[in-house]
Amino acid sequence: VLCGTPLILRLSLEHYKKHHEYPTRIEELFISWTDSLLHSRFERITNVITKEKALILLSVNSVDYKIDRKKFLSILMTENIAIQIFDELITDGVIIQTNTLLHLQHDALVDYFKAKNIADNNETYISKDLQVAAVNDDSFFVVILMSLLKTREAQLALWEQFKSLGIKSYINTLRYRFDTTKNALINDDDHSKLYLDDIYKGIISPLKFFFDPIKHIILESLCEEPASDITISGAL
Repeated sequence: VLCGTPLILRLSLEHYKKHHEYPTRIEELFISWTDSLLHSRFERITNVITKEKALILLSVNSVDYKIDRKKFLSILMTENIAIQIFDELITDGVIIQTNTLLHLQHDALVDYFKAKNIADNNETYISKDLQVAAVNDDSFFVVILMSLLKTREAQLALWEQFKSLGIKSYINTLRYRFDTTKNALINDDDHSKLYLDDIYKGIISPLKFFFDPIKHIILESLCEEPASDITISGAL
């Protein structure tokens, strides 16, 4: 079940109407959403690509989901993006102008484009961008980013930042993350150890982050005997 918020429910229903099947990945919803915003019957593919680039630039340079219009126009000119693209995004209602500030029609779009920019480019930016993002429980940024990162190493770099997140964001990110366990199912001892280590950290890390004062009580409940730690063992 993907629908934990009204936005996700609405996007899921729109996805079903368009594709006649329910989505299985959260990024599918945002891809379908941006497609509907940027594509029209007569839209040239080059225009669509350029508009998406403009929205990424707006998102990564925004502060509190907003950016000054003069600053944004300056960024577009620096990137050699025609001002006409900006006008079309305003006319189509993709970019909203409030006095001198610009923002997208929903904050979740900014979260998506920020996450997409990191996943598509250099994953070493993960730590810096998370600190800048000032993530809260209503943000989709970390949830989407984890769903877009396709390697265990990149996901581990992101998990390291989770001490600053609330439990709601933590659980949603775990819920929607891209499944990297396929490699672990290879008949290989090293992959098996990594897989079992991920299971261990999936239990211990949230206990340390959010329930440290009662961690021993929870572990005793899980093990059905006094315990201060656990061990995961098995064969794949």
